[in-house]
Amino acid sequence: MVLGGDAAPVRRVDGAGVPCYAATAYAGPTRAALLAYKHGGAFGFVRPLGRRLSGPLERVLADDSGGMRRLADRIPVLVSLPSRSQGVRERGWKHVDELVKVALRASDFPAARCSALRALRHRTGQVGLDAVGRERNARLIAVRRRAVRRLRGRPVILVDDIVTTGASLRAAVAALEAVGVEVVAAVALCTALRRDMPQKTEWNLTGEKG
Repeated sequence: MVLGGDAAPVRRVDGAGVPCYAATAYAGPTRAALLAYKHGGAFGFVRPLGRRLSGPLERVLADDSGGMRRLADRIPVLVSLPSRSQGVRERGWKHVDELVKVALRASDFPAARCSALRALRHRTGQVGLDAVGRERNARLIAVRRRAVRRLRGRPVILVDDIVTTGASLRAAVAALEAVGVEVVAAVALCTALRRDMPQKTEWNLTGEKG
């Protein structure tokens, strides 16, 4: 199963609080595949979507910003943003975790994984919320106590499926940093723009867009 636009360049997205890269826009065949995978029970899309996610991971290694320099020789830990319990039950799998597994197999990215974050009880989906509502809802996450010791002293890279305003990633960065965990970057499969809060998107091909 192949998605259209596989040659599209990885893009950098502002608003996450750390360097953030997304594989593609939330549009066209990728959007249709992600919706089918998340909400239509089409687990077969995990492979092409996961392979697409490997692009942003590899872009992190090429980043010469301060956060990436702090990686040094330390193996980073990938931490997926959490799904609500209801969504996991309905879907039958943690969709971002499964994408990460495929992405790691499809790339040479050296990393461990840790399910460090959990969604709190009253968290809802972000779709349909305004910017203020997204910020408030995004903060309804917590760091699992058992994960703190494992993550301290390790550079963490956050992973999500879609970045819109960056609220969820900013909340995750804040939650992890509050317990002494260093977050150096974030990656996502897609970036979706909102008319009421446009994002700056920077293509990683020099001179094409910035």
